[in-house]
Amino acid sequence: MSNKPYKFSKLKDDAVRVVNGYFGNRFNESNYQAILTSILASRMEGSGLNWRDNHEELKALVIKCIDSWDVRNVKSLIERFPSIVNKAHVNAPIECYMDDNSVWIVSIG
Repeated sequence: MSNKPYKFSKLKDDAVRVVNGYFGNRFNESNYQAILTSILASRMEGSGLNWRDNHEELKALVIKCIDSWDVRNVKSLIERFPSIVNKAHVNAPIECYMDDNSVWIVSIG
C-alpha cells in the first residue's frame, strides 16, 4: 500500500458531508445514535438535548465539534468517519505535516 496524502481540511469537509447525509434524507437512526454517542457523549450531559429530538440542533453541534478538531484529532476523525479515506487506509499508519503553503497534510499508508 502506498502513502496517500490528504488535506486535513478536506477530510473534515468530507466528515461534515457524512454527517449531513446521516441527518438528511438518508437518515438512519442507528448511524445517528452512533455518531452522537462517539462524538458528543460528554457534551450532551446536562445539555437538555436528546438524541431522538432536536435533529437540527444536534447536527449543528456535531458539525461544530468536527470544525473544532485540529490535526491532532485526525485518527479519531477517521475512526468515526472511515468513509472519508480509502478503505485500505482506515487502519494504516498516519503522518501529518505542513506543506510549503502552511496547509496540514495527512499522509496515510
